[in-house]
Amino acid sequence: MVDAFIPRLIYGIGRVCNSSGYKLLVEAVEDCSDPSAYLDLARSKRIDALMVLNPQVTDKGLVKLIEMRFPVIIFGSIRHPKENSVNTDDIGAGREATAHLISLGHRHIAHISYAPLAYLAADARFQGYRQALKEGGIAFNKRLWLSVTLVAKAGSTP
Repeated sequence: MVDAFIPRLIYGIGRVCNSSGYKLLVEAVEDCSDPSAYLDLARSKRIDALMVLNPQVTDKGLVKLIEMRFPVIIFGSIRHPKENSVNTDDIGAGREATAHLISLGHRHIAHISYAPLAYLAADARFQGYRQALKEGGIAFNKRLWLSVTLVAKAGSTP
């Protein structure tokens, strides 16, 4: 489950790091629910800082790193008062995209979530979609909403 924006984001971060004399290591953490996943990476002494994309609010390991004052930048948020984060207006983006389709006369607008709603950005985009429907006088139709988790459970490829 990857947002289409992420490869471009990583490329841009890599260019900035390289121009400043730093190297960017991209490491996929398979099980973010394992509280030691980020801690193990930080304790390995192979990294000086950590950037986390699409964090989950329930990520206890990430909270521990923040509280240990390990340099962490979060793309998104886990709503920790001491986090360093880069955010986008995901509610506004979801609302604006949906409102645009409504302005074109569309009345049956689907929303396919790129990730489970446990991810704040996915949930925020869904909220924006729902807000625009309400503002446009269109009732939410659950049959027009699909989450990646529902696709995966059905055995289909997202």
